Amino acid sequence: MGTLPDQAALDRWAADETGGLIEKSPLDITADTLLMIASALAARVRWRTPFDSYLRAHGSEDGDPAQQWLRRTTFDLATAAVLDSAVTRVVVEGDGDVDVHLLLGDQRPGEVLATGLRELSARPMSVWPPTWTAVGPVPLCVSEGAQDVLTRLVAAGFVAAAVTAFDVSCTGPPPEERYLVTAVAVAFDHPFGFLAVHRPSRLAVVAGWVNGPFQPAQA
Repeated sequence: MGTLPDQAALDRWAADETGGLIEKSPLDITADTLLMIASALAARVRWRTPFDSYLRAHGSEDGDPAQQWLRRTTFDLATAAVLDSAVTRVVVEGDGDVDVHLLLGDQRPGEVLATGLRELSARPMSVWPPTWTAVGPVPLCVSEGAQDVLTRLVAAGFVAAAVTAFDVSCTGPPPEERYLVTAVAVAFDHPFGFLAVHRPSRLAVVAGWVNGPFQPAQA
């Protein structure tokens, strides 16, 4: 807990905490922001058994690891499974205590990731109340939340970083009658999800969705 910084300091914090993988905060500080709750993490995993890599096109000389096909053969059938008769999961073991679960399914991204998370633990997730009154004399509410996630999966290993932020603003007292409203918005269609999982505790350290097999070319 500290003094609310300016936007430049918040962006520097996000870059420093993720080793430069994410360059800025996913949320901007506004005039209404009273409190910013933020977290950042970065995970680096080297595969226990590296992948074989292949050039994307015959005759190509592009040596960028992020622009190559990856392939690996294993005789351990336990690394692959079908979850809920809908999502294919392949576990790629790291050389430490973190593995990466690759998830492939025809459902929306949130549903595919939820299937993978349910398999890790059947315990229900807790949610925050709509307003907070115990942190100060003024009622507060979460007015906005956002997360930026970056991942790179190459032949030798896996890198992921995430910065999550919640904008907390002043609110009035809650009404006597409360209603639960569920809202879901999906604005992307991507090929597969991933979970970076701490093997001993089965805790998902990072969860995300990959836009495509290759990063776009830089001009």
